[in-house]
Amino acid sequence: MGLEKITLEGKHVRLEPMAPGHHDGLCEAVSDGELWNLEVTLVPHPRDMRTFMNTAEEGFASARELPFVIIDKTNERVAGSTRFLNIELPHKNAEIGYTFLGQGWQRTAANTAAGLSLP
Repeated sequence: MGLEKITLEGKHVRLEPMAPGHHDGLCEAVSDGELWNLEVTLVPHPRDMRTFMNTAEEGFASARELPFVIIDKTNERVAGSTRFLNIELPHKNAEIGYTFLGQGWQRTAANTAAGLSLP
């Protein structure tokens, strides 16, 4: 059993495997509310997004992470990101983290729906 990229879909959002084509959408999402200025979490600045994405891909390549972008199905825009991390395939165990949503999606169905889209 290996780690595979999959798309997860719910009523309000779709979680797509993070890919280079999501770069600009992720930059727009973190710019909505300047999320990199939040003191309660770590969100990359748009100038650091490629590094963030490369690190996520390295985590997938090592079978330790499965990064997603959160797509708002009402407008097909990137709303944010989330990922499984510290994956332990033999134990069928993982954590959920690196989650952020642009300010326009906070306190909406997108936040709850993203969590419910995860199996």
